[in-house]
Amino acid sequence: MTTADEGDLIEQAVATLDPVAREDLYRQAIREAMPDEPVIPIHHQVNIWALRKGLVMRERMQEGIRAWEIKPN
Repeated sequence: MTTADEGDLIEQAVATLDPVAREDLYRQAIREAMPDEPVIPIHHQVNIWALRKGLVMRERMQEGIRAWEIKPN
């Protein structure tokens, strides 16, 4: 369950196109929600990606890999 402020932050994040600003909004919503909803982390996902030499990609919070985000170095 979220408060109105947390819900507003999440809605604003969903509508934000800038990935850095969107991540900041999600982090702010999480910071506001944590005191109300204690969480005991029992799993920490670690993803390992490999690319051939000459290619680069930007890491994503969503853990997915999109071919169009892989660019030549």
